[in-house]
Amino acid sequence: MQTQSEYNHLVACMRDESVSATLYRRQADTGNAAAMAHLGRMYEDGRGGLTRDDAEAIQWYRRGAEAGNGQAMASLGYMYERGRGGLTKDVVEAGQWYRKGAGTGDRFAMHFMGRACEFGLGVTKDRAEAVQWYRKAAESGFTPAAERLKTLGE
Repeated sequence: MQTQSEYNHLVACMRDESVSATLYRRQADTGNAAAMAHLGRMYEDGRGGLTRDDAEAIQWYRRGAEAGNGQAMASLGYMYERGRGGLTKDVVEAGQWYRKGAGTGDRFAMHFMGRACEFGLGVTKDRAEAVQWYRKAAESGFTPAAERLKTLGE
């Protein structure tokens, strides 16, 4: 049984992104691919007391991608698409990472694969395929994909 004070402390820790960054790093260091992706996002956004650092974000995304995390794959693809963190802008490489990530069933990656198909980012422009990927992402609860489907009239 938890006291109210212990519960309040837990809630405060959950809201403190620096605590989250520490926990993600600890988990990432033990091989947790999802934690690697989250830590990469924190570096990309400069959150949790971490300095914004695209190169460090890429390192964590790559580690997460190599460990099989679809979100890390899509995030790495986005960095290639934009040419960030010292990477050469390469939409073909981005499209490959989006497809790999979507293949894991990750909703974030499926949304990015839909976007790639819609706009021809490293893959053949194909509205029907884009809608399929957006629909899969939306069905898994990814709100931006559902919003994109509405915009496309689907």
